[in-house]
Amino acid sequence: MAHEKKAFFRISVLVVLTGYILYAGIGISSGVSYVQEWTIDMGESPPSELVSDPAWIPFIVDNYFGYVSSDGSRLYKSEVQGRVALLPDAFCNYDRLGNNLVIHDPVQNYMYPIDGLGYPFAKNGLFFIISADMTGLSVLTPRGEVLFNLRFISLITSVDCRGGIISVGLLKGVTEIFDTDGNYITGIESRGSRINAVYGTAVAPEGKMIAVCHGIDPQYISLYTRQIDQYILEKRAAVNEQLRSQVIMDFSDDSLQLLVETAEGVRLMGTVDPFNLVDIPLAGDLIDYKLPVLREPLFLLSTDGTRSFLGMYQHDGAMFNYEVWEGQATWLYTSRDGLYIGFDDSLTRIAMSRGL
Repeated sequence: MAHEKKAFFRISVLVVLTGYILYAGIGISSGVSYVQEWTIDMGESPPSELVSDPAWIPFIVDNYFGYVSSDGSRLYKSEVQGRVALLPDAFCNYDRLGNNLVIHDPVQNYMYPIDGLGYPFAKNGLFFIISADMTGLSVLTPRGEVLFNLRFISLITSVDCRGGIISVGLLKGVTEIFDTDGNYITGIESRGSRINAVYGTAVAPEGKMIAVCHGIDPQYISLYTRQIDQYILEKRAAVNEQLRSQVIMDFSDDSLQLLVETAEGVRLMGTVDPFNLVDIPLAGDLIDYKLPVLREPLFLLSTDGTRSFLGMYQHDGAMFNYEVWEGQATWLYTSRDGLYIGFDDSLTRIAMSRGL
């Protein structure tokens, strides 16, 4: 397998002394070092057999996708037909027209054909397929079993799933909420703007909160908390620089913070009073991110098409490391002991070592 020590980082060893020294008041974990371990060139590296292993790392890098072992010694790869929906144990590789959909189990080498046309994507252990006319949604298991189908009278603009809750944003300005058995829970109407469309939605890890980015002139971020079978508005904040396309949104792993893509970067919003707002500008477009618990660093990966940027931040927006390299970033994945960064046709592992 072709491994290279490609030093696209300005430095190959990053020692982030946080917590006890520089950031004691914030409480970020201390003594974490980041060391570039290996880089795989997908165009040159031969694939190996994919055996059952819970430690496989899924990846997408430009024209390739697949799974790699943490030490880089084993690699399963395939070329992307047009787009790919990727889970840790299954994938759906399909053309841009959404034809001939098949879910693959790469370990057992099983294939599960899917009836009809559509555009699959993967969320938290499930496959979702939006119909060709953008008004239908099918929810499937990694084994191709259809759990349920939904049909709406408006175009689907965004979908999220977490904590047993599915949130579906619609162009008409309504967010419909279901459980993962397909049971309808409630709907959220977004009002107060000249155009009341939903551009993004996110579900908190336990399904107890839902966030919606909606409207044009003005555009808002609205945060709702669950009370029995209703979601009650807790906080609404206006967005200064509006996006007129799908907005990336996500909650932190501890539900204490919300990340929202903006026209200039990202906005972080606290989910408890006083609902602190922090704006982080980015160079280029947001490609990927990792928003963990508040004691762990926030990673933001962006690209302007020719260069890529990886920023490491505290959750108050303070930056403690920033790297720039030539090439277009495509993927960011984190495990407990490493970062996996895809750019162009290469995948790089950055090992994380935690101190006391």
